[in-house]
Amino acid sequence: MLEKSVCIVGLGLMGGSLALALRPFLAHLSIVDTNPETRTAAQDIADFVTGDLAEGVRQSDLVILAVPVRTILQLLADLPAARPDGCLVMDLGSTKAEICRVMAALPPSFQAIGGHPMCGKETAGFANADPQLFAGETFVLCENGRTTAHMKAVANEILEKI
Repeated sequence: MLEKSVCIVGLGLMGGSLALALRPFLAHLSIVDTNPETRTAAQDIADFVTGDLAEGVRQSDLVILAVPVRTILQLLADLPAARPDGCLVMDLGSTKAEICRVMAALPPSFQAIGGHPMCGKETAGFANADPQLFAGETFVLCENGRTTAHMKAVANEILEKI
C-alpha cells in the first residue's frame, strides 16, 4: 500500500532518518532540501534531489514535511500551488495544534495527517541520520479535517516499516 512516489522535505536528523528507513520500501524517493551540501549527500539515497518544493512534489503521491514547525506551516500554505491536483501529506513537526489546523484547511484534493516522532539525538543534521532512530519509539499521529481512512492506513504502514 505504501505510495509509489514519496517526497521528504527536509533532510535533517528526522527527515534523513526517515528517508534511510523507508528507502528499501519505496519505488521512488524525492528529496527537497535547501542546503546544497545535504542535497549532494542525498544523491546516494534518492531518485531525485532538489532545492525547489514544486519540483520535488510534482510527481509525489505522498509528501512528508520534516522541517521546523514554522517552515511546515509555510510549506502547507505553498503546497496547493506546488501540487494543484493534491496528494497525501504527513509531517514530523514537534507541535501539532497549528499544523493540524492548517492541514484541515487544505483543499479537498489533499489528504493529511499530523505526526510527531518521540525520539531524537543530541546531534542534528543528515550526517547523524540513523535508519533505526524510530525503531521501538512512540510516534504520535494526529488526525484533522483532511485525514481519511486511506491516509491513516498509509501513515500506519510507514510506522510499521520504520
